Amino acid sequence: MRRHFTLMMPLVFLFVFFCLGLAAEEVAPMGAIQAAEKGITEFPSPVPGQTGLVNAKLQSGFQVYTASPAELMKRSHIGSIIVPTGVWRFVVVSNEQPAALITVQQVNGQWTAVSMGGSTLAVEMSKVMEKWPQADGYTHRFIRIYQARADFVEISRASDEHEPGFVPLTSSRVALGITGQFDPQTVMYNSEFITSLKEIVDNNVKTFIGYEQK
Repeated sequence: MRRHFTLMMPLVFLFVFFCLGLAAEEVAPMGAIQAAEKGITEFPSPVPGQTGLVNAKLQSGFQVYTASPAELMKRSHIGSIIVPTGVWRFVVVSNEQPAALITVQQVNGQWTAVSMGGSTLAVEMSKVMEKWPQADGYTHRFIRIYQARADFVEISRASDEHEPGFVPLTSSRVALGITGQFDPQTVMYNSEFITSLKEIVDNNVKTFIGYEQK
């Protein structure tokens, strides 16, 4: 019996490792995918001059993560406080080129496509996925800090020893005053932007509260 158990142990570890690897990749709910596919045919084309997207199909989907201002002010690392919003976005390609993002969320308990647009963001997300592919073990989390109007993509890989990095999308580059154009190879680390991000969020929250109290 002991010998049988010894022979089974490597198989058990392989199975657990395989399951953990699967868990690392977040998969969109089937209902969200179906709603996104339906939404492609329901929304007008976001591309100027086109009445519809030609040969449109879904490329990749990702959930939107965010962090509350209160948690952001208390913590020193954004990756530890982000939470899922339940909103999913899918890159829509037309003629094999990223053309739009379709946004899906639950409305009255049903997955529903609520908007389609964001062609620039669709291109940037496609470039990030291409530069840091899941096939090479990379995982991605799209982070939107609403109070700063800033979007990042967290890039991590289980085999890497260093901390996850963050690719600042155009909105983040504008918010943080980063010069130059978007580049998927530009990876920042938490210590490089967290202080500035906190200041922006704090100022915007105080401005909003002041406006509400007038």
